[in-house]
Amino acid sequence: MRVATWREAGALIGITAACLLPFALPGDGYRSFALVFAVALVLAIGGMRGRWMTISRRAAPLTALLGDPVVRRFLLLAFLNAAPVAVTSTLFVFFVEARLELASQTGVFLVLFFAAAAASTPGWRRLAVRFGPRRTLGLGMGLAIASFIWAFTLCPGDGAAFALICLASGAALGADMLLLPAMF
Repeated sequence: MRVATWREAGALIGITAACLLPFALPGDGYRSFALVFAVALVLAIGGMRGRWMTISRRAAPLTALLGDPVVRRFLLLAFLNAAPVAVTSTLFVFFVEARLELASQTGVFLVLFFAAAAASTPGWRRLAVRFGPRRTLGLGMGLAIASFIWAFTLCPGDGAAFALICLASGAALGADMLLLPAMF
């Protein structure tokens, strides 16, 4: 769980940085971001050289993995859990622009969402250690459902309420990203 916490929090911090850096860097933000990314990539590859290990074990065939009923149930849960996230992610910008009429604040809402996800992972880890990953994942799913239901009630200009939804649903994403891979 500790490794998953660092891995997923790091990924979410990276996503948040990728959202912010093009606007924070001088000049053409996207060109500067590409340069910063390329330098960071070269440094990361150099820093990791010699740390990767070759695994000599042969991986199980996919048919054997899918033949396991526990794995199939888990994959079904992962699919059912990921489908609403995929739909809401696809419709996020449309919702902010067409329903809330706050197109200029789309970036702020995205940063809130991903920052909440990253910040929540240590708390989800503590809950998972104390109450178990299954119960904690259920709590995260409940939070996601509750926050998205509330979005249905929003009207044009409800930016503050949507910011709270972004924080709550982002925190729920933190549970999702941490616990599902760790459980698998």
